[in-house]
Amino acid sequence: DDDVIRFTKLFTELPLEEIEELAKLKGADVNKAKIVLADEATALLHGRDCLAQIHETIDNMFKNKKGSASTESLPRIFVTS
Repeated sequence: DDDVIRFTKLFTELPLEEIEELAKLKGADVNKAKIVLADEATALLHGRDCLAQIHETIDNMFKNKKGSASTESLPRIFVTS
């Protein structure tokens, strides 16, 4: 929780004004800042197009929509040695 703002400054291209607004979040609301950080960093690395699919999978896993707990819908990259 203590590092979410620092990492948002380092690993996103969000305007500092927006990051400062996130810094005002307290308690459980800090999770909103964590989601912004995750989304922005993921968008930089993989593009924004994958975010909808990721959010759907997270909703299915953690909010138990559709009763599914699978990561099968997420894109995968396989690395061989």
